[in-house]
Amino acid sequence: MLTLCLVAQPAWAHGVSLGQSKISQDGHTVRYQLAVEHAELVKRLSGPPPDPARPEPTPDQRTAELVELRSALAAYLDGVLRVSLGGEPCAATLDEIAVEPFRGEVYAILSSSYRCPVGTGPLTVEYGLFFDAIAAAERLSHTNVADYDAGGETGRFLFEPGARTLTVGEDDVLAAGRFVVLGFSHILAGLDHVLFVLALLLGARSVRKILMVVTAFTAAHSLTLVLASLGWLAVPAGIVEPAIALSIAGVAVQNIVQREPRHRVVVVFGFGLLHGLGFAGSLSFGDEAGWQLLTSVLAFNVGIEAGQAAIILACAPLLALIWRRSWAWPVQSAASGLIALCGLVWFISRVLLS
Repeated sequence: MLTLCLVAQPAWAHGVSLGQSKISQDGHTVRYQLAVEHAELVKRLSGPPPDPARPEPTPDQRTAELVELRSALAAYLDGVLRVSLGGEPCAATLDEIAVEPFRGEVYAILSSSYRCPVGTGPLTVEYGLFFDAIAAAERLSHTNVADYDAGGETGRFLFEPGARTLTVGEDDVLAAGRFVVLGFSHILAGLDHVLFVLALLLGARSVRKILMVVTAFTAAHSLTLVLASLGWLAVPAGIVEPAIALSIAGVAVQNIVQREPRHRVVVVFGFGLLHGLGFAGSLSFGDEAGWQLLTSVLAFNVGIEAGQAAIILACAPLLALIWRRSWAWPVQSAASGLIALCGLVWFISRVLLS
């Protein structure tokens, strides 16, 4: 179990890259504002490696460095970001380069304009940033949430390795489905969230108690997920992620020291607020709260609940059999001890990495 925890830790450290796109069309001109993590972008531009002895550069200094790499940056974007109208390619111009802090990370903000040939047809965007050998080597999972206003259509699309092409006019149900899948895969791929749910099940030795703690966890993480995704609540990842790890250890330790954990619903609700902030870290939304934003958040949450239900359905029958045995308490204590150990390992690692 300890080995699994140590192996899973790098996935937290490198595994998630978030981007945002804002796309608008005015006749035959398409404007594209792209926000991606500065560090990941620089890796792909063959710029000079950072000097470890150099003080942390300011956003203005980072912007100046990107401007110096303007030609390489434009060439890179031409290869990984293509816009077409009615099947005809549009010519790109990189207009503005900026670097800004956002939610505890440093982002490159790139504004481009695309001049499209005269004609009609749907707007299509082919997105390939960070879907490359570097990402594969680092086990990097990149997603980009794109808001568009083009051809009389507005909507939201999720670029990911399995969905790299946006064609304006796509069915909203299909687009929302991608956010459901993202939520489902997020909770199942995150060993920390899986172990937290398992720790809850270990301490809830009846169907009634399972329903109580799961309801409290769902209500809490749904609340902070919505608030954080809408931009109404912001807590740095350097605080949230270590706190999530500590919550795993806390619930597991309570399973050991209390055969029937007291005040469990209150404890779980409080920790659930932290996990909701962690879930929101997988979404990179702007500040505009609208229908498309709300449906995306709700669809993502539906995916999380489906993943949580899958964990419960997979584990609960086995736990029910164990609870009927005389050795149930030693098994619960041993399993909780291993989960607590994982939580503490993650906490220390995340504090050191933050």
